[in-house]
Amino acid sequence: MAFATITTVAGAEKVTCQPGQSMECAFTVTSESESAIRISLQTLAEGSTQAQWLEVMGERERDLPGSGSEHVTVRLSVPADAAPGRYPFRLRAYVTDDPEQAAESPAVAAEVAEAATPPQTLPPDNKGFPWWIVAVAAVVVLVIGGGATWFLLSGGLKVPGLTGDTLDVAVQKLDKAGLAPGAVTEKVTGQADAGVVLSQDPKADTEVEKGSEVALTIEAVSVEVPDIVGQLISAASEALIAAGLETGEITKEKRTGQKGGTVLKQTPAPGERALPDTPVALTVVDEVIVVASLVGQTHGEAVKTLAGLGLRVGRIKERRTGGTLGVVLSHTPAANAKVAPGTRIELVLEENRIVVPRVTGQTSASAVSRLKRVGLMPRVTAKFGGSVNKVLAQSPSAGQRVRPGSTVSITVGKAKPVVSHKLHSSQIKLLQGQALKVQPQLGTLRVVPPAEE
Repeated sequence: MAFATITTVAGAEKVTCQPGQSMECAFTVTSESESAIRISLQTLAEGSTQAQWLEVMGERERDLPGSGSEHVTVRLSVPADAAPGRYPFRLRAYVTDDPEQAAESPAVAAEVAEAATPPQTLPPDNKGFPWWIVAVAAVVVLVIGGGATWFLLSGGLKVPGLTGDTLDVAVQKLDKAGLAPGAVTEKVTGQADAGVVLSQDPKADTEVEKGSEVALTIEAVSVEVPDIVGQLISAASEALIAAGLETGEITKEKRTGQKGGTVLKQTPAPGERALPDTPVALTVVDEVIVVASLVGQTHGEAVKTLAGLGLRVGRIKERRTGGTLGVVLSHTPAANAKVAPGTRIELVLEENRIVVPRVTGQTSASAVSRLKRVGLMPRVTAKFGGSVNKVLAQSPSAGQRVRPGSTVSITVGKAKPVVSHKLHSSQIKLLQGQALKVQPQLGTLRVVPPAEE
């Protein structure tokens, strides 16, 4: 399936013009894809049509919105020496990054009429002055003068009434009347079907010369703007896309008692008709949140309260007043302040610190129990020497202020192991076999090098 379709406006696939004239033909490129793509445009000359006669008006590369349309105008300039006949051409569009994805319009044929033949002159005759020519010329002058007088008195050709006709019918009427279509302008009024002639210039019954151009204004292809007032901006944007429109500029207006992002106004208004892909400007509620009082709450409770309001915790300070550890003393902005969603609230908390108790000299079990009772985490390390099972040292030291749950390391005395010499008999024999002297000491064996004997 092609990525897009190309149609002529109101089916105008046949136009007429005179040599030396230019005409414009409007096309609509409609995307078959849901996502936006970049397209390139080119004209295709067919038959006797010359490529240099064709020109795409505007940018040759354009963005084609997903499931949207792009209006393209092609100008055909027929040179004055062009032979009468039929000159067909097409509009081709392809994906810029993938030229194999392409679409072509139906052929549009320009019917070029035969140019008026200039009067021929007779060759000079040297046999004497041809007085008969004077008589013929006099008759011709009388005929031409009479014809000109009749044309001036009758007013020439009259422009037919085209308002209310479709574009192709209007072109046929002009061709039959000996006239040509001029510039075609699209306009959205919502008062007629797409492609119907809204106005013409010159107006109906105006007397003009043969071959004169008549400019036409036709009803453009349009869509109805949906009513999205009262919807959240996310749902409103989806409704606009479904209608073939886009979300335009968004203006925020502070309101209390209404959910943030609710659409208050839209331009164009609901029910109006607009060109496809027209951006619709929205005015939405800039949500206002009233800050609740957090004083007396713990840090965790304050975080939950702010999250429920759509706010966040900002910088935290601590102050020692002798109150309950970790509770909120004050906050900025204060209670009842009106702020935007996501605003950070600074908190001042009662200093949440614990004084480390002295546990040196206590038994290991007593020290661990006391540290846990005050909200600290003991970490025990054994060391040989000192009082067995007694706390020899602690870190942080007693009196320091630390956060709840902080780790306090305590060093506990441990008895030295008693080693039986009999257990080392095999090692003694092995060492002695290497001509080394072994001396038993308290809890260990000492190997004496030969130099110390």
